[in-house]
Amino acid sequence: MKFRFAIPIAYFILSLALLLVFGGAGHGWGIEAFYCVSLPAALLVQEREVVVIWVLVAGILQWGVVGCVIDRFVRKR
Repeated sequence: MKFRFAIPIAYFILSLALLLVFGGAGHGWGIEAFYCVSLPAALLVQEREVVVIWVLVAGILQWGVVGCVIDRFVRKR
């Protein structure tokens, strides 16, 4: 599987685990860990009402770009 798909899928699974299992409706350490995993894309989100969803989308896009860069680097080697 290519990195451009593997890394965002792994991020999505990790984010859901942090939000649902360890976050528990906004309580617990999972929410803080979710934001740390999503940085620096989490800093771009200004919407306060649905901030978790937008940070999740921004994080998926961010890690997708990182996966594309890794794929290009591996392909050149």
